[in-house]
Amino acid sequence: MDLGELHELATSFDGVTRTTREGRARWELGGRLIAREVDATQVVVRVPFDLRDQLVLQHPDVFSVPRRFASHMLVVAALDSDDPDTRGALEEAVAGAWELQRHE
Repeated sequence: MDLGELHELATSFDGVTRTTREGRARWELGGRLIAREVDATQVVVRVPFDLRDQLVLQHPDVFSVPRRFASHMLVVAALDSDDPDTRGALEEAVAGAWELQRHE
């Protein structure tokens, strides 16, 4: 998956728009973060803690939680992972982010 495909995925959810901050893409719902570009191969996705733990456990080649994000509802996703279900895992993460943000 690349950033273009992530854009298509994220904006397929009702109300999600792409913005840019400091030259990097962000996907938001009503100004609330869904995902943001780290670099060409990584994004940060805002997900509930329980989903974050599940994603890291089920797809350790795709998702990680750097120490600085341990107390935040954030997970880093590797777009270039060799996991055969990278797309499905990212769909689950973005759906979780959308659900979280549409209710806040």
